Amino acid sequence: MEKLKLGDIYGFQYAEEKRIYNIICGKSKRKKGDLPECFKFNSYSEWKNYVWSKYETYNCQQLNNFLHYLKMQLRTINPTQKFSDMVCAAVFGVLISSLINVIVALRGEFEKMGFSIISVVAIAIVAIMVIVFPLCSISMNIFNNMICKSEDKDMYEDYISIIQEIIQSKENEEK
Repeated sequence: MEKLKLGDIYGFQYAEEKRIYNIICGKSKRKKGDLPECFKFNSYSEWKNYVWSKYETYNCQQLNNFLHYLKMQLRTINPTQKFSDMVCAAVFGVLISSLINVIVALRGEFEKMGFSIISVVAIAIVAIMVIVFPLCSISMNIFNNMICKSEDKDMYEDYISIIQEIIQSKENEEK
């Protein structure tokens, strides 16, 4: 017998919801044709209406419980994101420091070739901007995507905001 996942209690099938969200937000290479007809949305607002209609029948207590479930899922993503950010900062620091050390070591050679200290600094800045930053950005982006799933974070944040809107709407109706 398969164990019931907490998200299933709220009608939230993670894999299906993520697939829909990624296609709608343009984060997936898949096309809308891969989705069942009832999930073919043309805009974020259509997807939001789908989520709203899916959960508007829940009472405030159920919605609050679901909201806490979504926040718990979001919290599991944040430590990975922080780790990835720290690694990226460390790599950038090491690369820039290494480049500066190389340029300082080659300063004598630059001076022999007739370059002034200002031109050496300009070369260093250009090298950092043209070579190091783009390469670091690309490699860190690849690393970040492997380690941390930003689309999950975005999906949970959007779900949280919609569920909060539904809760607020229900509370306003009760008043």
